[in-house]
Amino acid sequence: MKRAILIGVFVALCFSASGTTIVPYETTKKADFESAVVQLDAAMSKRLKIKPIATVKPAQGNITRKEVAARLIALMKHYQSSFRVTPRPFDVYPEVIDKYNKDATLRADLLTLSRWGLIGPVGPLVSNPSENISEEEVGDALGYFYTQITYLSHQPDPRWTPALSDGE
Repeated sequence: MKRAILIGVFVALCFSASGTTIVPYETTKKADFESAVVQLDAAMSKRLKIKPIATVKPAQGNITRKEVAARLIALMKHYQSSFRVTPRPFDVYPEVIDKYNKDATLRADLLTLSRWGLIGPVGPLVSNPSENISEEEVGDALGYFYTQITYLSHQPDPRWTPALSDGE
């Protein structure tokens, strides 16, 4: 055990001495984000039996949190006609949204998405102090979003949902 710890310390010292820097995360490229959204939208639209939303030709560079929120709002409006249930109340923290987001449009979009439960109430899309967003954070936002869209667009069967059954 001591030998394993010593080897670990040695390797860590070698990396720190070599001048290797560890990048905290990779920011998401606009083209990568749009590619993921197109694939997810195609699958969701097929399930909901609606036409996929029009694709956006991405510009070069990294995507910002404002652009991600705007795209999620557009997708929500596209899927809204397929919603079958009213969502339960979600925790919303407007003070957190206001603290980390200066842009009024972004704050309004984040508040709407939070109220519908489509993003984490204090997730990276809401509380990241940077304008850029990492690949992991984009994955987190898309995962929350599509999980909730699936819930909202599914009508539970009373035979398998005791709360909806009439006691039979």
